[in-house]
Amino acid sequence: MAKRITTGPFHVPLFPDGGAAIFGRITNGLNIVLKNHSDERRTVKVSVDQCASVIFPAKSIEGPPALPETTVILEPNECTIVPAVITANTILRVNIKGEVDLDAEKMEVSVIGGNTNAGFVEFPSAVLFFRLDDFVEDDTDDDH
Repeated sequence: MAKRITTGPFHVPLFPDGGAAIFGRITNGLNIVLKNHSDERRTVKVSVDQCASVIFPAKSIEGPPALPETTVILEPNECTIVPAVITANTILRVNIKGEVDLDAEKMEVSVIGGNTNAGFVEFPSAVLFFRLDDFVEDDTDDDH
């Protein structure tokens, strides 16, 4: 079983912050930032699960992923951003599987979300910032 870490589920607010609402900038993207600071080639698979937001006692089931599983290969000291188009007022969960660990000895990862332009988050939301320390190990035994 490959190592898998996750943000856990989180709610995506409609606007990144109060100022963005004035200009109509809705939350519409995530940037998953990866850095290989080891001296070996590293491979990870990135995905973003998605559910509709509902208030308990109502429940929703997982729908199509916001980002289907995407393979990222980084050579030593390379970094990249994997953009994901998202919908506000949903529940998301970012998953990283492969050569990754919570000690950042293999691949380091962080996530930032907010209002995007051409794939890059321009107006970030503080509640959509996840450092590597915010990720947890996922013991799910599956291949997605």
